[in-house]
Amino acid sequence: QSLAHLLNYSPGHFVGELVQPGGPGFQFALQRSAHFARFAQMGYVLRIYQPTYLDLCPRSSTSASCDTYRETDVGVIRQQPLSFAEKVQMIATSYLSRSRLGKQALQWAARAAQRFGVTFWAGNRDASVTPTAIASMVTARRVIHDLSKASGGELFFVHLLLPHSPYSYDADCRLRPLRDWRIAQDPEALRDTANSAAGRALRYAGYGGQVRCVLNLVQNVIDAVPPPLQRDSILIVQGDHGSRIGLLSPPQAADAPNFNYWDWYSTLFAVRSPSLEAGYESRAVPLPCLLRLLADSNFGSVQRLAACAA
Repeated sequence: QSLAHLLNYSPGHFVGELVQPGGPGFQFALQRSAHFARFAQMGYVLRIYQPTYLDLCPRSSTSASCDTYRETDVGVIRQQPLSFAEKVQMIATSYLSRSRLGKQALQWAARAAQRFGVTFWAGNRDASVTPTAIASMVTARRVIHDLSKASGGELFFVHLLLPHSPYSYDADCRLRPLRDWRIAQDPEALRDTANSAAGRALRYAGYGGQVRCVLNLVQNVIDAVPPPLQRDSILIVQGDHGSRIGLLSPPQAADAPNFNYWDWYSTLFAVRSPSLEAGYESRAVPLPCLLRLLADSNFGSVQRLAACAA
């Protein structure tokens, strides 16, 4: 929903029909995008890279190409530096977590393994036991290759599930051993909680490494822009939610300290445009309003930002 409202410049109110159940192969589908329509009308070719979680491809546009990757595809681990035992465990866990009975079996196995001092990775309560980060990394490298061949007049929109959990990469983008992977929330946490204080700190350590990896990835994307296009290129780096490594679950956020809000809801919006001066904005601003303001000014001004912060 955050991406849907961002791409339709819709701050301050919820528009439920922007996202509907997806077609074959997709969990959800975006119904319209004012942002994509604007740039298609200006003559831009849209190049969209997306997971099967959310279909962003504008069906009405003849100037769009859509590259879809399956974030749940265990086939991406084939060429990864994981041991045979780790690959077997990941495949088994991925399939078992698709059913309620399988998830219960995984939780039982995790508790038994912990009791006997055996390392076991069993995913989290919402069954997101997937090679998400690996699939996103494979796609990111494909984007860098494609971007290096860009010729101008193209809008690249890339939806990567990074630094999304599981935290599979270290700060140097090396794949961690499976035993060191972490997820955002403790599957054994008490009701209405997401983590203990110690568990939150442990997960932030894994998350921090993957964030550093993503920063390196962003630099690689910037470096891939062909030299003739670099001066006039506009680049946006944007998240859709916070780390979600909180102490409390979202329904209890109203009773939580500020850092719990940051854990769940704070996100990054960084933009580079040849017409914008470097700076940092400390006000809380609805990002759909900010994107609309920038697009209306051809990414040349944020002078009316106070209207968004009001």
